[in-house]
Amino acid sequence: MAPVEPSIRVYNTETRKKEPLELLEPGRVRMYVCGVTVYAPTHVGHARAALTFDIVYRHLLRRNLEVHYVRNFTDVDDKIIDKAIAEGVEFTEIAERYIEDFYLATDGIFLLRPDDEPRVSGYMDQILELVAKLIENGHAYAVDGDVYYDVKSKADYGRLSRRKLEDQEEGARVEVDERKRHPFDFALWKSTKPGEPAWDSPWGPGRPGWHIECSAMSTSLLGPQFDIHGGGIDLVFPHHENEIAQTEGATGQTPCVRHWLHNGHLGVNQEKMSKSLGNFFRVSDIIVRYHPESLRLFFLSTHYRGPIDFSEEAIDEAEQRLERLYGCLGLLDERLGGSIYHPQPSSEGFWTREQLYQPTSDPLSDAPAEAFEGAERGLFHQCEGLLNKFDSAMDDDFNTAGALGHVFDFVRKVNRWLASEPELTQGPQQKLAEAARDRLLQVGASLGIFHEPAAEFFDGLRDRRLRFLGIDEAEIEDAIQRRIEAREARDFPAADAIRDELIERGVGLKDGAAGTTWVVQRGLSLSDPS
Repeated sequence: MAPVEPSIRVYNTETRKKEPLELLEPGRVRMYVCGVTVYAPTHVGHARAALTFDIVYRHLLRRNLEVHYVRNFTDVDDKIIDKAIAEGVEFTEIAERYIEDFYLATDGIFLLRPDDEPRVSGYMDQILELVAKLIENGHAYAVDGDVYYDVKSKADYGRLSRRKLEDQEEGARVEVDERKRHPFDFALWKSTKPGEPAWDSPWGPGRPGWHIECSAMSTSLLGPQFDIHGGGIDLVFPHHENEIAQTEGATGQTPCVRHWLHNGHLGVNQEKMSKSLGNFFRVSDIIVRYHPESLRLFFLSTHYRGPIDFSEEAIDEAEQRLERLYGCLGLLDERLGGSIYHPQPSSEGFWTREQLYQPTSDPLSDAPAEAFEGAERGLFHQCEGLLNKFDSAMDDDFNTAGALGHVFDFVRKVNRWLASEPELTQGPQQKLAEAARDRLLQVGASLGIFHEPAAEFFDGLRDRRLRFLGIDEAEIEDAIQRRIEAREARDFPAADAIRDELIERGVGLKDGAAGTTWVVQRGLSLSDPS
């Protein structure tokens, strides 16, 4: 295997340590990520896993690696079938409904579409071939139309999760099935039950078990061995453990995956997210209230491997930080006479690698350090060094929190420089400002922010908040005018009542020499504002 240059280090769940990213083929990354089981709306837990590997994908592309990124849809599953039976519809209708919901959510938060998005229902032939191979190789057995994997047939079963079968057997509570050779043998193929979808197989009609599905899809698209396999930490056991057993048992090639990457748990207000606790947040609900990039920034502010707690306070803080970033970009646009081109989604409305910002040249190439003095010389070196610092943090197991720290430090220095009112219409200072903007847009492409000019961002932010509150700008302006008239008539109780009513509805007023201005207040609940 060939180490990557520049050196990217990743934390491998299997070895429990950071190690250099080593590739089967120099310059080319094969990456498979477990996607969603499509039986329910996409929530913030799904978003964290999907966004984690969106960032991995973006950074690998930034480092000029060729990436084959595969993320699946599990569209054949007990929960999907149960929901279809309860609604009296085909399982495919349930799957299509929630695949569409997933796309609305993930396109809405600017995730790049993977290169391949296989569905289990489209890989039945490959699944059957894999099951047959496991039987042939002595790793599986058929009984009464079902096929099970024999966990004792693989000497290193449990190496990813570091669970030993003998340790699990003591006091284990598993469903007793006398047909199984070992209590932890798992289903590769399930015989059909009344009312369930079924496919023909050598062992009778039935459908695949959960774990074999990913082995079939990943090996079909990426080969018997690939570089990165990702997913949530909850998938380490049994899902990913069983994937290893299946894939290596069928192909005979070890290891099937060079690096295992897992994102941490997500909680809500220090509790586990669940519908029963009333803290189940859909992505679609969040991006009605908040800018989609705010949700991205919330996740990026914590390392992907660590736990993260979702709360309204945390997402509100993320949006304030996002405003600081766009504020700096907006000042640069204003002083430079307007924004530059921002990438747009594809004609189908989603984002791919082709939509990422790509600089055509470096503005600093025509402005040597000797052209600047004092603080401007310092900012010149900041512009020169930002991308190296950013990449160094991201190369260290995709440390987005560290990378963001460098970006915010850079923004503070740019803002301080702009406050000194430099002349930006020509000369080296103009090049310096253009370089600062270019650096922001480059890191934005890696983080998935700056999808619109700053002016549009702030207008959209205000409009989104007003829609959420159920109030429009004309209504606010009318209330301000009525308050002015009441104050002129010295009817101060009426004027105060108008102000209090606006505050109650989430709009604050500020009186100044130039008149009365208004702002949508922060800290609004994600629940129904009424």
